[in-house]
Amino acid sequence: MTQLESTIDKYPGDYQFGAALVSYACNPDAETEPKLRSFLHSPSKIIGQKAGWALRVLNGLENAVKDMYGEKGFDGLSERQKRYEAVWMYDAEVNSGGHSQYFGNSSGGDYRWAIDGLREMAALEKLGILVEALQVFGPDGPPDDWEARREIAYGFSEEQLNFLDGLNDRYSVGKENVEMLLYLYVVDHKDDFRNRTGN
Repeated sequence: MTQLESTIDKYPGDYQFGAALVSYACNPDAETEPKLRSFLHSPSKIIGQKAGWALRVLNGLENAVKDMYGEKGFDGLSERQKRYEAVWMYDAEVNSGGHSQYFGNSSGGDYRWAIDGLREMAALEKLGILVEALQVFGPDGPPDDWEARREIAYGFSEEQLNFLDGLNDRYSVGKENVEMLLYLYVVDHKDDFRNRTGN
């Protein structure tokens, strides 16, 4: 690992070192957890993500959230599971198609849980972007009803779309590593994710 560590500032060294971190989690020693945690906030997002995933492996949590939503639906999740799911979907939707896609899809109805989750994960930059994005719906915010929200989102004006595009750009270049924070959230609240029943 020491030899690989000198190559992590560019591809493919970052992926190779990330794979080594996961292997280390599969063959741990007394220093594994602090060593993995030391890479969580690496300048390389890949290294941070792999360190977070390795911590999940180390704690036997690699399958803790697999099919969690599909098994119980959102309402059947515990509060922490809801925060996890809402942040995961927010991040995925914005990275895929931006805030207009997020608000137009069913997951956009869980924005309050995403706000709570981002706050609890200390992702304050991303939290600020989401709160700012809600302004396109005016003072009352997005409707809870999916069809009503989707109709508004699909009818955004050019000015509203430009505003959201600016937020999308800020989101994509932000320094917070949401995927890593999600992995760490599971590890730091392992009892909530090992016990996969709702409240």
